[in-house]
Amino acid sequence: MTDRKKQDSIAPPGGQERLPREEKDAVLVEICAMPGRARFFCILYAEGRQLRYYGTRRELAKQITAIGHQITPDAIRDGLRLDLRCRVRIVAAGDRSLIEELLPAQHDKEE
Repeated sequence: MTDRKKQDSIAPPGGQERLPREEKDAVLVEICAMPGRARFFCILYAEGRQLRYYGTRRELAKQITAIGHQITPDAIRDGLRLDLRCRVRIVAAGDRSLIEELLPAQHDKEE
């Protein structure tokens, strides 16, 4: 019964169906600040599409560190250019794709 509760807590409220998720290779290229707010977003490219991942300095530093690039929250700043291979877990919401999580890049077995 506990396992079922864990699964149910993931589903959206109101009995709606879960949105489809998929993982794609991506490149994180830049961090930008949101004007007038203490939030930032990362610009990523996946399969030729530009995507954004939003968060505070601390949230972005945690996600970027999780993909294998050590960075502190203080180092997150507007205009920071990066070239980091990663994967993204995307939730498809109609005609929009929302990044749910940044993941480490998968390395080719031949490398």
